[in-house]
Amino acid sequence: MRPSVEFGGVVRCWGFNEHGQASPPPGVFIQVSSGHLFTCGIRMDETVACWGAMSQAPPGLFLQISSGEFHACGITKDSVVKCWGGHVPATNEAPPGEFVQVSSGKDFSCGLRPNGTVECWGEDIKGQTRAPTSSQFKQVSASSFNHYACALTLDNDAVCWGENRHGQSTNRKGPFAQVSAGNKVTCAIRDSDGHIECWGAVNRLSTTEDLPHEWEQVTSGFHHTCGINANSELSCWGPTFKDVESAIAVPGNFLVA
Repeated sequence: MRPSVEFGGVVRCWGFNEHGQASPPPGVFIQVSSGHLFTCGIRMDETVACWGAMSQAPPGLFLQISSGEFHACGITKDSVVKCWGGHVPATNEAPPGEFVQVSSGKDFSCGLRPNGTVECWGEDIKGQTRAPTSSQFKQVSASSFNHYACALTLDNDAVCWGENRHGQSTNRKGPFAQVSAGNKVTCAIRDSDGHIECWGAVNRLSTTEDLPHEWEQVTSGFHHTCGINANSELSCWGPTFKDVESAIAVPGNFLVA
């Protein structure tokens, strides 16, 4: 299932809906993030609402949220990270101090500090919580479906760590504008031409050669990848559950988070 926010703040979801994860509540949202069988979003008043298999939401006001496989984390108005849900207690034990971005993954999360360092916490099976300490970063992405994460350095290179069975956490020279860690595939937007470059188990995804857009945002999921182009149009591509390569365009104009 994949959600997105249209211009005007209306949430649109598509895909599986067996737990109501693709049936958002009414209202205007400024950001939305989907996990496994649940979705969470930040409303205009900066409160959080969640729906689907995990419908509880924390009190307080939030600046940014990120849903992992079974848990979610958010940055509060005080710039601290608060996490909820999940079945591994360590996923909710966010370190103290200020963060400017958080990304939730498969029973772990990573946060970006104001000084450019990345700190991760939660389950550590493949080294996914051991972020590099030799670089400063500007963006981090934890895989919601695998035990790895990637981050964008100040020089716009992609640095990854954790599970690397398919080459998905291999470092990649940029310059990139954004990076997204998926299941067994990592995708990034090239800063030079706005095209999307993917590595890892790329046979699980269709190539982006037939989608010659300048992209503003990319997000890699379990069986597919979605992107928003420079015209605020959203497209998704990759194998369907019948293993047939397909690309779809989702009608509407969407916000870049």
